[in-house]
Amino acid sequence: YQELKSNPNIEVEKEINLLTKKVGELMELPKDEIPYVAVIVDANKLKGQEFFSNVKNGDKLLVYMKSQLAILYRPSTHKIINVMPIVNNVRSGELNANSLSKSNIVDYPRIAYYNGTGISGLASKVEKRVKSVYPNYKTALLTNAANSDYKKTIVVDISGKYEKEINNIADIFQAEVSELPNGELKPDADILIIIGNDNLL
Repeated sequence: YQELKSNPNIEVEKEINLLTKKVGELMELPKDEIPYVAVIVDANKLKGQEFFSNVKNGDKLLVYMKSQLAILYRPSTHKIINVMPIVNNVRSGELNANSLSKSNIVDYPRIAYYNGTGISGLASKVEKRVKSVYPNYKTALLTNAANSDYKKTIVVDISGKYEKEINNIADIFQAEVSELPNGELKPDADILIIIGNDNLL
């Protein structure tokens, strides 16, 4: 009671500290600032924005204005639902909905998965593996490759925009970064993964 009387915001501060500790278990957070925190109470009002496409009531939004970072966290499952950089175009420290507009959202790569083996369902399994590490990456296509005798998994840069992401994916599967093989159809995607026999999950 004495702490609350001397500092009316102490309970809020304790809650924010607990929240940032939880989220900090899942990702590296800015260390030199305290985030603005909002609790989602009406998810339907946010459905029009891509950042909030998977939002649910009870989710918490952490906004680091100095670091220009927004994090959507779900306490019920202890998972980060989305992360994006924001443009700090707000006044008086107030969070403006425009700062969370689609124009400020990270453009995640679209990935095509080709099964280059004779093992049925392998493309879907590789997709799930990628999603487990990068849940925001989009799936453009799941299909079989023109050839089914690929010995090694390869990752192909289709759009030329995601060099870092391609290298990260290649590391996951110990794959080679390669040009589009002859005979394979170029997909409408940013990245192509052709699963070889070295990744029989």
